[in-house]
Amino acid sequence: MFRCSSPCDEVSRVPNSPRRSDPAPLLAPVLAHVLARLGPGRGRWGRSRDAYRLRGDGEEIPVERYGDGRHTLLWLAPDYGFRDSHRGLAKALADGGYAVWLVNLTDALFLPRGPDALREVDGAVVADLLVAAHAANGGPVAVVAEEYSAIPALRGIRAWQQRAPETDILTGAVLFTPALYAGVPALGRPPPYVPVARATNVPILVIQPAETNNRWYLDGLLERLGSAGAEIYLKPLPEVRSVFYFEEPTPAEERARKRLAGRLPGVLALLEHTPHPLAAAPEPPAEETGATGLDHALAPYRGTVRPQPLDLETASGTPYRLQDYSGQVTVLNFWATWCPPCVEEIPSLNRLRKHMEGLPFDLVSVNYAEGPAEIRAFMDKVQVDFPVLLDPGGRVAADWGVFTLPATFVIGPDATIVYGVNAAIAWDAPEVVEALKALLPEGG
Repeated sequence: MFRCSSPCDEVSRVPNSPRRSDPAPLLAPVLAHVLARLGPGRGRWGRSRDAYRLRGDGEEIPVERYGDGRHTLLWLAPDYGFRDSHRGLAKALADGGYAVWLVNLTDALFLPRGPDALREVDGAVVADLLVAAHAANGGPVAVVAEEYSAIPALRGIRAWQQRAPETDILTGAVLFTPALYAGVPALGRPPPYVPVARATNVPILVIQPAETNNRWYLDGLLERLGSAGAEIYLKPLPEVRSVFYFEEPTPAEERARKRLAGRLPGVLALLEHTPHPLAAAPEPPAEETGATGLDHALAPYRGTVRPQPLDLETASGTPYRLQDYSGQVTVLNFWATWCPPCVEEIPSLNRLRKHMEGLPFDLVSVNYAEGPAEIRAFMDKVQVDFPVLLDPGGRVAADWGVFTLPATFVIGPDATIVYGVNAAIAWDAPEVVEALKALLPEGG
């Protein structure tokens, strides 16, 4: 595995991406480039708001601009929009000599915020912005994206390549927690990927928080990203759930934000000096999705995962073991305190437990990767009438094939999973209670 020198500290080259025989010739210009960028006289990061007209339909795209450097970061907002933490890093990078363009595609195109809208954005929009950024500042452009905005980012890069450019204006892509999924899979099934995940051949840095559930799908993502010849670099962030999403970050997340401003310039220089083709890679056929979207009611289980024993601790430190699911109906709910739909369905789960009282029925939950003190503080404010088990690293959720939160399995008396729900529902709705009671063993 190729490991970068100090400017891109702790960034690893992904082994299945194309290898070069000797990285030394690459690193010398990288070091010089970083020192030049971080030299004196690069402290102007004043924000401005502009709009750029697209070449196709003439529509204007608003841009929030920071800095006036030659190297531009074209930063696409994730599905939840920009936070103050994004703007803080944009200011710090501008202070280091970059121009940063923040673009919220869904707002600009009058689309509803969310993953589905970002999946539909035409890559030509991003290609036009890429060209506009180069024209405005005269230097190379790197595309930055987070979560589902990685989809239009890579489509835009490929759309620009398809225009047969004569000059390479592209540095590469920086992807925070990239979510290149074609849809939400049925519970217990792996996610399908959009075709552009296997049709990218430019250098990519993947910045992956270690405490988010999509890290368990990282190997599949990296394999696809490298399949068309892209040089992939990986930066894991231990103890981090998200770099930008949480408005009250943990100490580890706060440290990660501060370090990025100092470390990104080195990695951007590395990307800039990584050769890549100007021509677009061929796009493969779409993967068979098997995606269902989010469930709105009990859904028959279509996954491949089978019930597994639980041997965990509760939030109060009591051991909890569930080895045999037979002879009763078991509802197993995966959730987190920071997940609004998870919290919203807790009262209905409490009421379901009350409806099933005295019957061969069990309701237990597994919290995703949070600490006991944090969960107990939450339970002091929100009534939870069922056991809450700890899954410190999220490994149990991964073993059960959990892709989104909340995720709930309904296990019948024969110890097979009957229903799998990949979203929040009203668990005390009459039709749900009736369906669960219909699963009870005779005499139950």
